[in-house]
Amino acid sequence: MERDSITALGMLVGSLVVYRLAETVTDPDLWGHVVFSKQILATRRMVQPDLYSYITPGLLWMNHEWLVDVIFATLFNGPRGLIGLKLAVTLSSSVSLLYGDFRRCR
Repeated sequence: MERDSITALGMLVGSLVVYRLAETVTDPDLWGHVVFSKQILATRRMVQPDLYSYITPGLLWMNHEWLVDVIFATLFNGPRGLIGLKLAVTLSSSVSLLYGDFRRCR
């Protein structure tokens, strides 16, 4: 009986963690990163003219965050893909930390 209650408690805590992580407040920079990476995917170039600058329009610009931006644009099909990425990264890092901690305590 006690094992069942521990399992139920673990499932409740896990469900609350997933629910809380799925709740998303978007940083305004995210949309710029998605747009910049869609340009990278369309042109296949990392160095591009800066189309969005009001001070130096057209000046060549290298997006130093291009890899993660391309991952964001690839997964972006509405917010679901990015929320799924956030959940996958958080849960996999949590599991690996717990696994390492359990191995150390043995």
